[in-house]
Amino acid sequence: MSIALLQTPFGILADRLNRRNLVVLGSIVGSLCLLWLPYTHSFGELIFVGSLMGISGAVAIPAAAAIMVGEGSFYGMGSTMAMFNMSMDLGQLMGMLIGGVIFDFLGIAYVFSYGCVMGFIGTGIFIWYLKDYPALPKEQDISP
Repeated sequence: MSIALLQTPFGILADRLNRRNLVVLGSIVGSLCLLWLPYTHSFGELIFVGSLMGISGAVAIPAAAAIMVGEGSFYGMGSTMAMFNMSMDLGQLMGMLIGGVIFDFLGIAYVFSYGCVMGFIGTGIFIWYLKDYPALPKEQDISP
C-alpha cells in the first residue's frame, strides 16, 4: 500500500531532484529490505520491512519511469518503453524460476539473499549505463 500511496509525492520529487540518485537510493534500500525480510521475528517487523520496501519502490519507480520517458524522446518512445517493460518482465520471470531452484536446494532465506544480490547487480548496471545522465532534470513548467 505504501508504494501506491507514495508514488505521486515521489514523482513530484523526481521532477525536481536527481532522478538517477533516486533510483539508486530506492534500489539499494529495496535490496537491503529483501535481505532483511527472512530475519524478521514478528508480524510487526514484517509489516515494517514490507512498508520500507514499498517506500523504496515509491522512490525508485517514478524516477526510473521519468528517465525512460526522457530517453524515449531520443530513441523513440515505443522502443524505449518496450525495452523497459521487457527487462522488468524478464527479471520477474527469471527471479521466480531461479528463486524456486534456490529454495528447493538451499532454503527460503537464500532466495531473499539472491534477490538482494541481484538488486545490487542491477543497480550497478544502472549506474554504469547512466553515469553521464544529467544531475537535474531540464527546466520545465510543471505547474498544473
